[in-house]
This record gives sequence, C-alpha cells and structure tokens, in this order.
Amino acid sequence: MNNISSNVRSGLEKFIEAKKPEIDKLKSQGPPRALEIQRPSFSEALIDGYKARGLSIIAEYKRASPSLGDIDLDFTPQNAALSYAASD
Repeated sequence: MNNISSNVRSGLEKFIEAKKPEIDKLKSQGPPRALEIQRPSFSEALIDGYKARGLSIIAEYKRASPSLGDIDLDFTPQNAALSYAASD
C-alpha cells in the first residue's frame, strides 16, 4: 500500500476494518456447502434453447476493460459478429 495516496489508503483501511467482523463470522462458519441441485451442462442448455426458440447466443462485447483500458473503440458489434462468423 506504499504507492497509494494517503486518502485512498485511509479509505481502504476503514473499509477493511468495517468488513472484519463479517469476514470473521464467515470464516467461523467454515467452507460453504456444496450446491444441492444438479446444474444442467452448458452445452445441453444451449441445445435445449436452440430446440425451443431457435438460435441461442451468449456473447460479450467489450471495447475496453478495467485492466487494459481502451481496446478498440472503433470495433462495432457488427464487426465482432462478422469476425466470429468468419472464424467458424
């Protein structure tokens, strides 16, 4: 935390102190229980969706990211779809 300004460090320290009781409580409860339901497989969910409604698409379109900043601000959703179609 040495490279962080004193205002930010102070805010982080306050946040950590405020969260400490909650974290301690969660730690005392042990690891979370496993899910008690059977989740469908991802591929089966896509196939079932296609059979029920036609084409199913799951996509993420990002022109920037918190870690990399701007990636390609001129890259449109249409460009992204065409590039995926061309790589198929």
